[in-house]
Parts: sequence; C-alpha cells; structure tokens
Amino acid sequence: LVERILLVLPFAAMAYAPARIGVHGDLTEAAQLIALQIGWVAVLGLAVAATWTLGIRRLVRVPA
Repeated sequence: LVERILLVLPFAAMAYAPARIGVHGDLTEAAQLIALQIGWVAVLGLAVAATWTLGIRRLVRVPA
C-alpha cells in the first residue's frame, strides 16, 4: 500500500519516470508515466497560481 502511494507522488514522477521510459520500451507505460507527470504539473501549477493570487491580494491593498 505504501509503495503504491509513493509511486504516484511527484518525486517519483520526476526522479524515476524518465529513467523508466528510457530503459523500458513499453509505450503504454511511457504514456502512463507522462500522463502522471502532466497531471502533477497541472496540480502544482494550480497550487502556485492560487498561492500567487492570495499573495498579490495581501500585498496590493489599496485603501478606498
């Protein structure tokens, strides 16, 4: 159970996916790993955008 959880975290997608794609010639596994990476880019991109928006709102407070 813990191994499955660790395999879908972004660290595994960054560190092991490129090597697994290069070593294994399986296109379906490569597509799954690339989809996992794209998914994490989207999730973390949304988190960064939300954090940026909240930070800008706090920084730019113009008194009315």
